Amino acid sequence: MTQEQINIIFGIVTSIIGYFIRDLIRRLNVSESIAYEARNKANQLERDLQYRSDDLIELRRKLESFESMLNELNKNYATIAAILQEMRENQKSGNFK
Repeated sequence: MTQEQINIIFGIVTSIIGYFIRDLIRRLNVSESIAYEARNKANQLERDLQYRSDDLIELRRKLESFESMLNELNKNYATIAAILQEMRENQKSGNFK
C-alpha cells in the first residue's frame, strides 16, 4: 500500500468519524433543547398548580363563610318559627289581643 492510498483511506475514515461526531453533537443539542423545554413546561405546570391551589383555598374560605351565613339564617328561621308558633298558641287560647 502506498502512502497516497494510506492518506486516502485515512481521509475517508476521518471523514466518517467526523460525520458521526457531528451527528452525535447535533443529537445532543436536540436532547438539550428538549430537556430545556420540558423543564420550562414543568415549571409552568408547577406555577399553574400553585395558582389553582390558591384559588381552591380562597373558594374554601368563601364556602365556609357561606356556611356560617346559612347557619345564621337557619337560627333566625327557627326563632321566627318559634315566635309564630307561640303567637298561634296564644291566639287559640285567647291570650293574644
